[in-house]
Amino acid sequence: MEFIDRHRCCLDESNDHGFGQDADLLLKSPDVAIKVLHPGVEKSIRRDLRIMRWGAHLLSTLPGMKWLSLPEEVAIFGEMMESQVDLRVEGCNTQRFTANFKARSGISFPHPYMSLSSSKVLVESFCSGIPLKAFLDIDRHTPFDRMLGSTGLDAFLHMLIYDNFVHADLHPGNIMVELNPPYVATPLDRF
Repeated sequence: MEFIDRHRCCLDESNDHGFGQDADLLLKSPDVAIKVLHPGVEKSIRRDLRIMRWGAHLLSTLPGMKWLSLPEEVAIFGEMMESQVDLRVEGCNTQRFTANFKARSGISFPHPYMSLSSSKVLVESFCSGIPLKAFLDIDRHTPFDRMLGSTGLDAFLHMLIYDNFVHADLHPGNIMVELNPPYVATPLDRF
């Protein structure tokens, strides 16, 4: 279930919106992406978790099932789901990814504007690019396949091994590819 709507807008820099620490960054790039939590999603998650807790408890009473620790696993899953409902957590995680990849070229993350965000709304810099899904939908190989695969694998292993902090929503629609035109040498470049 997708429980976040995504929107894009341009903030008007002529008004003082109380942007606080984000004011300078917004003046440089006023295009933002806005994620809004669907109304009622918290209630749906709580209901679903109650059903899962009940089912886990029921299953754990069956012979041989107690060792699976289903109620404990549902409790851990529930904590993760409840943290997903606070978009400020996503903003803080994005800041952590940015810091983790600061010294690495080729990978960037949107900048969360925490002074404009809340538990139900996350405002981030807008990242343009081509969704990775567009490359995967092509029926033939492209000149970018090796570079995209290498960069993606390198980034994932960096998160997994060096940072011990992995982006949990790595799907092709959530990864944008920004292509730079190749450098073409001309005879004038020698001078």
